[in-house]
Amino acid sequence: MWRELGITLWSPLASNPLNLSTEPRVNKLETPTSFIKQPVVLLAGFGNDAAGLLNQDALVEAGVDRLWSDVTRVHFTKTLQIQVGLKGIDDYERGYELLDRLIELDPELVLLFGQHELITELLSEGMDVVVLPSLEDLRDSPAAKQRCYSALVALKLLA
Repeated sequence: MWRELGITLWSPLASNPLNLSTEPRVNKLETPTSFIKQPVVLLAGFGNDAAGLLNQDALVEAGVDRLWSDVTRVHFTKTLQIQVGLKGIDDYERGYELLDRLIELDPELVLLFGQHELITELLSEGMDVVVLPSLEDLRDSPAAKQRCYSALVALKLLA
């Protein structure tokens, strides 16, 4: 079943002797025993369409559309999620606009896939953010898949 979803080599980190890199940066969270109701997912390197939704064409062009579909199906089926692309957010004005939007949403958790220095800086001032590997890293690296999977399972984000 997992291979049909495009997910392979997703097992606990301790069982992988090839994992030489560090754990994903996870701020201390007190997660309840139930599922997180409303994570906000931020995707560095991808933009939004005119409706403000994550641009699916950009995911297809990057070759990560199926991977992203599999990740969302496995980890977010029991949760309401909001997906935001960060590609057009390149200055403090736009960064603060996003921050204001996030404050209005009052998410229980913010997941940042990939590195985005400006957003990381702004969000570190008051929100719990879990920084995960980029979608390209997930596509290309089994070790990145394992780190991401382990972090999401630890946060009880598993269907």
